[in-house]
Amino acid sequence: MKLKNCVYPLCDRCVYRDCYQTFVSPSERKAQDDFDRDLMAIDYEIRKRRERQARYNKTEKAKNAQKKYFASEKGREAQMRYNHSDKGKNARKRYNQSKKGKERFRRYYYNNKEREIRLMKLGAYLSSLNKPELDEILRICNFTDDEMKVFEMLSSGQSITEVSLELGVSLATAKRRAKGVSEKMKKMENGRNEVPIWEKMTMTIEETAAYSNIGQHKIIELVKNPKCPFVLYVGKKRLIKRKEFEKYISENIEI
Repeated sequence: MKLKNCVYPLCDRCVYRDCYQTFVSPSERKAQDDFDRDLMAIDYEIRKRRERQARYNKTEKAKNAQKKYFASEKGREAQMRYNHSDKGKNARKRYNQSKKGKERFRRYYYNNKEREIRLMKLGAYLSSLNKPELDEILRICNFTDDEMKVFEMLSSGQSITEVSLELGVSLATAKRRAKGVSEKMKKMENGRNEVPIWEKMTMTIEETAAYSNIGQHKIIELVKNPKCPFVLYVGKKRLIKRKEFEKYISENIEI
């Protein structure tokens, strides 16, 4: 094995007395050189293999395979073993102390705060309603049995913590049920303010496709005709006149 700072290309002319090459025979020197060459080839192959693996890990195929593996029973067990090992605990500790981990914790903390504020507002809103208004919400919204209990407790002025203690469930479960109540009430409010398609004067391309069971591409093709009788332009936005469109459909047997 030649020294890294050796200035003699040929070991036969080497003048260093303490060099390893001066104490071995030519056959042993050749064997050592062959071994070094093979070792360098192995290191090169390992480096190339790692580069190929890194490029593959960035592809969608590798990400989908990894997601499928961790969703399986074997992957979950492997992840659990790693999380409980010293290596996994140290890695999680380093991540939490990093800039990315602190930013994620900050987002998680503020999201929880916002969720708590929304639940407080929901409880305050429900407790401010009278009996007929609560009965109307119960009649319109299709609550499950668990959501019904949460709705009744929040409307009576109890907090989400008191709800979780009285129902004997975790705080996360109580928040999830309260979120379901809030989403159904939001859909109810949106349904009140939304005008049905069959009562609108004009419709969008998507609404026209849902109303007539005709594809959006076909409707766009009809609208592009300069003599189209049922199109209305509002700036660059294209709307469909409902009555003219119905008349057009009734007068034609093929489009």
